[in-house]
Amino acid sequence: MSKEFKMSMMGELTFFLRLQIKQSKDGIFINQAKYTKEILKRFDMEASNAFDTPMSSSLKLDKAEKGKDVDIKRYRGHSLVSWSSKKQNSVALSTTEAEYMAVGACCAQILWMKQTLLDFGLKYDHIPILCDNTSAIDLTKNPIQHSCTKHIEIKHHFIRDPVQKGDIVLDFVDTNHQIADIFTKPLDSKKFTALRRELGMYSPM
Repeated sequence: MSKEFKMSMMGELTFFLRLQIKQSKDGIFINQAKYTKEILKRFDMEASNAFDTPMSSSLKLDKAEKGKDVDIKRYRGHSLVSWSSKKQNSVALSTTEAEYMAVGACCAQILWMKQTLLDFGLKYDHIPILCDNTSAIDLTKNPIQHSCTKHIEIKHHFIRDPVQKGDIVLDFVDTNHQIADIFTKPLDSKKFTALRRELGMYSPM
């Protein structure tokens, strides 16, 4: 990048956007220990008891407040994990339809990133999207409208085009190996640790 843009070296990066960064010969390690401690101090929770996972697997989740949407992407080792927790704009009549709409949203993000990378001379085709719903995958490969899909808004069917062109490939992933679950579900300690490891993260303790 220094060949294309005027740049100056201000020393090794150690802190950026509330992320603590440590660089060594073994790799680059990122954590938010400082930010976490600041949050605990702000809400007077420094004396609170520690817990193995962010949420207990026996916890019942309440309905989110109106307007409280979350749309975040995380890296799974060398891959990107896209997940979203939000109130849908349209009503889904089945789990398959909800998954189909979610896959379409993920596809839109990937196509945007693909075009962005193309501007830097990096070309990618047959980009995989992992989905744990076989019926949703089948819908992307079936261009025929029938009674089970005619009520789905047309805008959600755009994913069929990049799939048919080969820009996107939908692969099945078993629910037990669905990495995005770590962001959306309360898990027991064993499952949480396993998925955290799949993300390429580890506990220093």
